[in-house]
Amino acid sequence: MPSEPASRRVKLISFREDCDGTAAVEFAMIGGLLTFLLMGVMQIGFYIYTAAALEYAVAQATRQVMTGSASAGSMTADQFRSGVLCPLLPVSMSCARVITNINTVPEAASPGGFYQYVNSNASWIIPPAMDNTKTNFCTGAGGSVVYAQVYYAMPIYFPVLFKGVSGSWQGNSAYFVGAFAAFRNEPFQASSNSGC
Repeated sequence: MPSEPASRRVKLISFREDCDGTAAVEFAMIGGLLTFLLMGVMQIGFYIYTAAALEYAVAQATRQVMTGSASAGSMTADQFRSGVLCPLLPVSMSCARVITNINTVPEAASPGGFYQYVNSNASWIIPPAMDNTKTNFCTGAGGSVVYAQVYYAMPIYFPVLFKGVSGSWQGNSAYFVGAFAAFRNEPFQASSNSGC
């Protein structure tokens, strides 16, 4: 029969080594925080992906305006969005969530020209109406200065985390990702319908 102190020592060692349930308790303590962190990382990653894809598509699509192709074909805003811009976007980005606003800009000092698209202290771009029926599509003539604003209503998958930064798009939470281009049209012969 083992001595009393030796048996106590064995029980203490086995108690220290017994980890059943420890992982569950530890996960319960940090699991919620870890889940929120993971959801935030996923949403921010989706934002970066969306912003990069939109920036690329706008840079490529506005080339059609710059070279006069959009004017020569008497293209409408819907044709530009669905036929030129949206095919450049990844399949995961719905064309129904794209808002375009293309205008010619007079070359003028403040408050005209480009300054009409920024707030009073020139720290933020003023977004157009978030409705394609209320935006402009003015491709201009050869040599015109054109400013293009394109927004994508990115879905917010975790609105609890992003309530303060999200807006609403067709009744759902969304964050408006923007891509912009300002350029001078190449010298081309404009058609009678340049959208202006």
